[in-house]
Amino acid sequence: MGPLSPSVRKWLVLATAALGTFMGTLDAGTVNISLPALAHAFKTDAATILWVQAAFLLVSNGLMLTMGWLGDTRGRRVMYVTGFAVFAVGLALCALSQNVYQLIAFRLIQAAGQSMTVANGNAIITAAFPPQERGKAMGLQGAVVGAGLGLGPLLGGWLTDLLGWQAIFYARVPISVVGVVLAWVALEDRGPVRARAKAKLDLAGAATSFVAMGSLLLWINQAARTGWSSPGLWAVAGVAVVSGAAFIRVERRAEAPVMDLNLFQSRSFSLANITHVLYFMAYSALSLLFPFYLAGGLGLTPSQTGMVFTLSPGLRIGFSPLAGWLSDRFGFRPLTVSGMALSALGFVLLARLGAASSLAEVILYLAITSVGLALFEAPNMSAIMGLAPGGRQGTASAMVALTRQGGMTLGLAAAGSLLGARQHAQAARLEAAGADPVTVAQSSMVAGYQESILLVALPVALIGAITALATRARREHL
Repeated sequence: MGPLSPSVRKWLVLATAALGTFMGTLDAGTVNISLPALAHAFKTDAATILWVQAAFLLVSNGLMLTMGWLGDTRGRRVMYVTGFAVFAVGLALCALSQNVYQLIAFRLIQAAGQSMTVANGNAIITAAFPPQERGKAMGLQGAVVGAGLGLGPLLGGWLTDLLGWQAIFYARVPISVVGVVLAWVALEDRGPVRARAKAKLDLAGAATSFVAMGSLLLWINQAARTGWSSPGLWAVAGVAVVSGAAFIRVERRAEAPVMDLNLFQSRSFSLANITHVLYFMAYSALSLLFPFYLAGGLGLTPSQTGMVFTLSPGLRIGFSPLAGWLSDRFGFRPLTVSGMALSALGFVLLARLGAASSLAEVILYLAITSVGLALFEAPNMSAIMGLAPGGRQGTASAMVALTRQGGMTLGLAAAGSLLGARQHAQAARLEAAGADPVTVAQSSMVAGYQESILLVALPVALIGAITALATRARREHL
């Protein structure tokens, strides 16, 4: 690819990074929607089959910081090529699984490959595009994230119904092979800032980060499914706290830490990452609560519910590139603040929806919220990457991926737990008043949805607007 001009190469680099991001964000929805079919195929219970996804999350997020460090020190080209190859091997092995335990084990291989690509994707884009075009590139990357999150459930359900559960894995192998070829051809290693020959892997930091990140997300994810009172889950939370403290202690003393804690001396870098968590908390809360309202509150069929909610990722795909382009010209803060503020207004409107609301109201309020969310993501990703020095882009890129997954997990856990609790409380009150079962089911669902929007999504969006306002464009103490 030597004859390619830099202007052509940067778009090929973006396509390569976007493919890795798409495959990463596509996976969760594709597999989640197929868990019932997997449980039936392997004749196992729900508690066991959930480990197909929980084990994947544990490894993928636990390795994220280490893979970002390796990209900074060993080169992102080799990490991306290897990541796609390992991901493809994991997919093929998953499709060949003969029992659920094999499937879980092969998912760990797939997760390791995904962590290599996802952790380095934004760093690759940042290196390929000049600062004045970074927002545009991140906007296109944000559109890819929206496409992956939106298409995952649709693709997973379609493949499972038409070709069987194996198809959700083997159908993605050819795309991963294309990723290997693209990464090999398009990416260049221009020499990481840190000396490759001297930088030794911080094994203690890698181990403690794996345990801390993996156990924290595992605790939140499983607690939302099984309840917060399980002693075993609180033991996992204890492991997360202890290993997190150990990780910080180790990193302060490490010569070449997997996470340079000096990055967080920058208030703006820290705030941009916190706001990224809040954004995905709000987005995931909406993605969980709104389909429940459409089905249980308005009585829409599954296909109708899917068609209505597809508006949200669709608007995200359309507005993310625009938001990135605008952030290149006016700075990221006007977009991030206005985006979170508009989404907060949208959540207020969504909380007013009831069983008698018209479809026009539903679509309008969802559109307002979705546009607000779409205006935020790309400018904020551009801010995070721009606030990190060149030698720490891998860490910054890994943080974007971690905050996305962490925010989504927190949002789903908080919204799901509150929805269940408030729906149950409302149902008990209506039953005590003598309401008929149909009224109880519909009214309790609507009330639970409304309260969950007001108590989870709205406060998160408002806090996000405040933290976005406090984030500045300059690097501090780096």
